[in-house]
Amino acid sequence: PIEIDQNVFASMQIAFMPGGDPALIQVKAKNEKASQLLRKFLKTYHLTYIIFEDSILVTTEEMAATRQYRQRVSVDLEDVPLKKAVRDLAKNHGINLVIDPKVKNQAETAVSLQLEDVGLETTLRLLAELASLKAVRMGSVTFVTSEETAKKIRKEEKQQQSDDPSNPYA
Repeated sequence: PIEIDQNVFASMQIAFMPGGDPALIQVKAKNEKASQLLRKFLKTYHLTYIIFEDSILVTTEEMAATRQYRQRVSVDLEDVPLKKAVRDLAKNHGINLVIDPKVKNQAETAVSLQLEDVGLETTLRLLAELASLKAVRMGSVTFVTSEETAKKIRKEEKQQQSDDPSNPYA
């Protein structure tokens, strides 16, 4: 199923049909993946989509990562290699994840974690901690790496934000 971020569409003043349903859109294509078609169509409206819970959510770029990483997850892991645990979470929840090749051996560390209804980002960070690693977000990608590299990345991200003239929080 595809869900529409109602707040985004309301702020863009996109009209909905009576009963709250958006207008029906039909697209015909040959030899194109659904993801490519959806991206092309949404790009026109400066929108994107994410895998969110059990559906696809259409929203803005700004809201996409926030909504995606705040998804509630439950895990019950016992002696699972960190690499497998975080990759499974990433795959099941549609996020991009990269494990630093420099921490390859640590990524094989067996982790155990039981959590109910916790944010996805918090879960990834806890799993990384159990293997003495850090999960740092770079835009819409989670990077699992050493503490030293994570500090360097966070410093660079902070610098980029303060150098960005369009950032109202700088």
